[in-house]
Amino acid sequence: MNQIDIVCYTSKLCNLRCRYCYELPLLGDRSRMGLEEIERMFANVEAGCRRWDEPGGINFQWHGGEPLLIPPEVYRRIFKIQRQVFAGSIHQVTNAIQSNFTVMDAGRIDLLREFDSVGVSLDLFTGLRVNKAGVCQEKRALENLEAVRAAGIPVGGVTVL
Repeated sequence: MNQIDIVCYTSKLCNLRCRYCYELPLLGDRSRMGLEEIERMFANVEAGCRRWDEPGGINFQWHGGEPLLIPPEVYRRIFKIQRQVFAGSIHQVTNAIQSNFTVMDAGRIDLLREFDSVGVSLDLFTGLRVNKAGVCQEKRALENLEAVRAAGIPVGGVTVL
């Protein structure tokens, strides 16, 4: 079975300034991909995968910066466009998100339910994941992880070594 994973960096905007981040100069940039650009991306992916002889999987992995800084209603519009573009496709389209879990509320927890896979970025060593003021945000991320898990949402994780 064919499988493609597409990492979607719709925005570099991030609320953290992790000590190991190599994109620090870009993290304050509020610009992001527009819905028209995202629709073109979906159309190009759909056209390319239409050539596959058998059904396959197409997974969009939403990253950033911090993808949860984008309002939940924007993702819902993105998913609506995605369903329209891939309507009638023989392929299974899925969506994953990778977040630092420092921006979490009931609306974002509800949004996470709409993803097929949810991941959190955590550090093995404390003091690396800091906000603009240099304050460690690991405790906040862990508290939000527990809130997401309590809501019944399965979560995977990644870390930087």
